[in-house]
Amino acid sequence: MSKKYYVVNIDTGVGRVMRSTEHLTQNFIVNEVKSYKSEIVLYSQSLLNDIQKMRDRFGKTKINSALRTLSQNSTLDTSSHVKGCAFDIRQYKGVAIDVMNRYWKKIRSYKGGTGLYYKKKFFHVDNDKVKGEREWKGKGD
Repeated sequence: MSKKYYVVNIDTGVGRVMRSTEHLTQNFIVNEVKSYKSEIVLYSQSLLNDIQKMRDRFGKTKINSALRTLSQNSTLDTSSHVKGCAFDIRQYKGVAIDVMNRYWKKIRSYKGGTGLYYKKKFFHVDNDKVKGEREWKGKGD
């Protein structure tokens, strides 16, 4: 039996009870975007729809990190992950981070943050309206 969560789309402010196995997009389910420490899930539907386009283009990948509680977050509480508007996506097999970044810039619906983590092999995207458009590389990259 799948666990139930209260899921809130931060784009609309609308929330509802959903099972962990229910779909938020064609391929992404609640379980992929939840925090393991909370029964409340905050996420951006528009951002997840854009990530679905990446999955459609490059194939299945894993979301390394989405919503984080304050206790999970290793940086400041101003992290876009705490707000529910950020995802860290594992690098697609055989696809360079720079290729992912170029495609992302073409399909994203909002110009938010993009973090390029070459050594750790993941790609950060967010649509944090407070922080706006920015791009960075991970430490040591």
